[in-house]
Amino acid sequence: MTDQEINIAIAEACGWVWTYGHNSLYDKCSVLRYWRLPQMKPLEGVAYKDIPQFCTDLNAMHEAWLSLNLGEQCEFSDYLAEIVCRNQPNRLMYDLTLHGVIENATAHQRAEAFLRTIGKWTT
Repeated sequence: MTDQEINIAIAEACGWVWTYGHNSLYDKCSVLRYWRLPQMKPLEGVAYKDIPQFCTDLNAMHEAWLSLNLGEQCEFSDYLAEIVCRNQPNRLMYDLTLHGVIENATAHQRAEAFLRTIGKWTT
């Protein structure tokens, strides 16, 4: 998956929606497309509300992780260990956990683990 596809899939899983509205500041006929969370008020006069960049932002990935229930969070940890171990073929997962390698996983690795957890990862 591309970074953009990953970001969109996670955003949608976290409740972001691609919507549209009218730009009342400039031209009432022009239609704007933007991302927003359902609880947000319409963004008048704002062309785009960018979704978080989950592939590069650890804080955004933490927020996504919080959207998982406890069972999913455990499954996420298993996937994350598996993903990190791909790059460490001579080390055991248990050993990786003890030495903080999994805790230091990149945002991209966490994004993949998140999408695998919710069944949205595609190759």
